[in-house]
Amino acid sequence: MVEATVNEIEPRVEADENNAERTWREVGGEGKPSRAVVRASISSLLELLGKEAENELSSRWRQGDLILEMKEQVGAMNAYREAAVVLCKSVRWSVELAKVADVFQPGRRRPGVEWSLYRVAANSNDPFRYLRMALDRRWSSKDLQRYLDSAREARTQEYKAAAQGVDAES
Repeated sequence: MVEATVNEIEPRVEADENNAERTWREVGGEGKPSRAVVRASISSLLELLGKEAENELSSRWRQGDLILEMKEQVGAMNAYREAAVVLCKSVRWSVELAKVADVFQPGRRRPGVEWSLYRVAANSNDPFRYLRMALDRRWSSKDLQRYLDSAREARTQEYKAAAQGVDAES
């Protein structure tokens, strides 16, 4: 996914090449991009992100991948904020998109599996285990969320019971 993104951005960066090269030479930084080049690629990423927002279902992966790429260039919080503005969503949603894309890299995504199932699994303590469990049991994202919630509640009760036992012994 990231390679495809770079290939899509390249023509836009080349379109601004004259201005970018001038800025690059002024800075005197041979071999490293100028702020103009970085800004052009970020603008291109944001434009791609905006286009992807129109194509809801498959684009969540693409949006997450683009946010991850933006993170590398401008840092996490800047990437999340800029993505949130373009997507007309919250910063939290941008973080969520990036997290799911980061946990489940392109080689680990299966066609036909809902993105929301990956999202629930990504927010667990063992994403791959719980995704496998959900797929084996043919669970929806809501089913997996219920299972995780009940397992979390059971652990909480065990911890409370253990803590009360320690207090009783004291």
